Amino acid sequence: MKQPKIRVSDHAKLRYLERVKGVDIAGLTLELEQKVQRAHSLGASGVVVDGVEFIMTRDTLVTVQKRKIRQQKSAQREHFDEWGRE
Repeated sequence: MKQPKIRVSDHAKLRYLERVKGVDIAGLTLELEQKVQRAHSLGASGVVVDGVEFIMTRDTLVTVQKRKIRQQKSAQREHFDEWGRE
């Protein structure tokens, strides 16, 4: 008889990273808050910092994803007019 696959919760993964691998979760939280705070205070639902997209809903940072090179270049062009001025 095949054993059922065990599911590993996000909480278990987080605690493993913190308690076994030594990741400073409090420091990580502070770093993430600092990266998105200004955008959040301006009412943004997302922001790109150093090629990383941070997605927020209300008062919560819900996900993070690396931007693809093509997306980054497209986003950069949106900030300039046809003569290359901001």
